Amino acid sequence: PRADVRFRSLTAAPYPDGRRVRLSIHLTPFQHKPNVEVEVHNAAGVEVATMSIIEAMQYNFELTIHLREPRPGGDYTVRAAVLYPDDPPVATAETRFSTPPQ
Repeated sequence: PRADVRFRSLTAAPYPDGRRVRLSIHLTPFQHKPNVEVEVHNAAGVEVATMSIIEAMQYNFELTIHLREPRPGGDYTVRAAVLYPDDPPVATAETRFSTPPQ
């Protein structure tokens, strides 16, 4: 059921270039395809990347997100939410990562 969908894990691994990050998202099995919203914030709390996955087809997937900063580097927080249209999020997850200054 929709209300039972949860994150099994959310991990972020920056690529050596410091501008891209590999996100691994693992969800519990679901009957109805959920949407997943992802935001990345820098240490100052400024949003530097977003991603929307509409009607995820799989429980487990990996994606690459690009940091939209002139000079990425430092500490970042990834926040993700599972949701269905017209409903509040049914699950949220958060992880952190760091990249060397550019």
